[in-house]
This record gives sequence, structure tokens and C-alpha cells, in this order.
Amino acid sequence: MSTPHSSTKRQRLSEKLHTPRSVFGIRNKKKEETEPGNDLQVQYTIQPERLYSNFHDSDSDDEDYDGLEDLTGKTWKVFRVSPLHNFEYTTVRMKQYSLRLREGLTTLLMDSTNDAHYDVNFSVAEGLAQTQNDNEAVKITVNMKKNNGENVRSKHYIGFLVCRGASKALGEEATIHLPLLLCSGTVRTTKSIHHLLRKFFDCSIDAYQITQEDLAWLCALQADEKDTRKGASQVEMTFSFPQLSVRNRIQFKIPLTSVKYLWKSIHDYNSEYASFEEVSRFYEALQQQLARVYEFNIEKGQLMRIKTPTLTISNETKLMAKTGRVLNYVLKFLYEGSAVIDTCAPTLSVEPD
Repeated sequence: MSTPHSSTKRQRLSEKLHTPRSVFGIRNKKKEETEPGNDLQVQYTIQPERLYSNFHDSDSDDEDYDGLEDLTGKTWKVFRVSPLHNFEYTTVRMKQYSLRLREGLTTLLMDSTNDAHYDVNFSVAEGLAQTQNDNEAVKITVNMKKNNGENVRSKHYIGFLVCRGASKALGEEATIHLPLLLCSGTVRTTKSIHHLLRKFFDCSIDAYQITQEDLAWLCALQADEKDTRKGASQVEMTFSFPQLSVRNRIQFKIPLTSVKYLWKSIHDYNSEYASFEEVSRFYEALQQQLARVYEFNIEKGQLMRIKTPTLTISNETKLMAKTGRVLNYVLKFLYEGSAVIDTCAPTLSVEPD
């Protein structure tokens, strides 16, 4: 289904994004100890360490991300999806999935929308697969049309199942891994659609949990991003505090130039990777800077949201990217970083000294 132009672009991006200096992932930090009075040496993994190296591909052209323009400038809720079983990309199958989803929605939402008709469409989202390692993305749209003579048509749900990086090795031919779902829609319709997708493809769909550590990483990545905008840009950081109610949060603003300076003073640009240790020091420096400016103890706060000129993302995993380049590396972060690090089990081995 790909055009010659899109295939060429994907091949070019594959060469750029999968070189040794553009890897993003994790490294298991190992430690060895010898127990007193024991000749056995214990080797174990104490913590998977997240790494990245220039994976926002500063050498790539903006036109390489034209396929992501439908996703930029919009707010999305992000979900994590397990492999889809009995899934096929054929036109016939896509029509069948559309029909089954429409029938399921008509049944589940009948009590509140008796006069509604659902128009459901499954399709391949052209241009969203950025490299040859990415499975083709899938677009799901649900429009609702009232049958009360008003001919009112509204977009009830839109979702994109996407992959970034090499997907898991799957033994079954009709099993596809599209681990990230970006969607927008009413709460009830979204819950109903995801319930039906779980049944259709024997998969799990769960809200993606963004941690404070993830937000600190993304703030560092934004500090490493070139800013070509005119005027004074700012980074807005939103915190919650134990003494405040859940809904009461405090926003702090810091010039983007200051954020970039802090990261530049901490990150070793001669190193192949940026490490978790550097990001931890960077985040501590940010807290100290905010404490000096606002005379407020930031350390007791929980970082809930960051907003920069090109990215807004929260711990509720509401994501909005202004450019295709930024959206692409955030998707890579969510998949190759947080999604992978959760699957790393510590190992323990005992070897003779």
C-alpha cells in the first residue's frame, strides 16, 4: 500500500535512525559482590539504565515527517497495546473489522443514542510508518449521525495504532504489534471501542502511565532540541504537592535558554550516550533554579506536566506535539524507553570466584 516515495523515505530514515549513534534504549547496570567467608561471587543486575543518543535525528529533513502532520497540533490520549491476534491488513478484513465495531457500538451505546447511526472505518494510515522496521499504522474513525431529521454528523472517536522501532518477534503470522494507541473521543465511546478491540483481537489496552522520571527525560530531550523560534520561549512545569488537593496544582515557568544552559553544563557531548545519572542531575538543577527564583521548596512536589514551545505532555499521558520531528521522537521514547524498561526483569547468577 506504500507509494514509491514513502518507501524511499522510510529507507532513508531507517539508515539514519538505526545507526550506532542513534540508539535509544536501556542498559543493564551490573554489580559484583563477594560475600564475607564465601568463595562464591554474586553478580546481579541492580537497575536497568535508560540511555539515549541523538535519537531525535537532527540531521533529518522536516519533510521526512510530513506523514505525521495529521497528528501534530492536536491533543491525544496515549494507551499501551499488547500484540493484536488474528489481525490482517487486507481490504476485506478492514471492512469486516469496521462492520463488527459498528455492530458492537450500536449494541453497547443503544440506551443513550437510540436515534444515532455509527459510521466506522478501519484503514491503513499512510505515511505514519517512518522506517522499514515499523509496522504499518492503523487508523480507526467513528462518526455519529443523528436519525432525527437534523442530519447532524459528529466525530465521536479517532485513533491511530502506531509502532516505532523494531516490534517484538511474534511467532504467529496473523499477529501484529502496534504498541501505541493515540486517540481522541468521548469518554464513554472510547471505553466501548477499547472494550470491543480487546475482544476482537485478544489484546490488552491500558492507559500509558507517565512517571516523573519520564517527564524529566522529556524535559532534557527538549533542552537538546534546536529552537528556531523568535522571542523568549519558556518551559512551564506543573507540580502537585501533598498539602494541596488533587486539583490544585502550581505552575512554574523558566526561560528555555536557562533549561538549555543547565543541560549543556551537565551533559557530556563527547559521550555516545546521555544517561539516567545526567538526567537526574539535570532535574535536581532545575528544582534548585526554580527554588531560587520562586523561593519555594520544589523538592516536595510531584512533576505532573511539562509544556514547551513544541511539546505538552502530562502524567495523565495527554500529549500534544507541534512538529512531526518532536512527535516522532516522543513516540520512540514512549515505546523504546518506558515500554521496554518495564519488561526488563532483574537477573541473578552465582559463579565460582
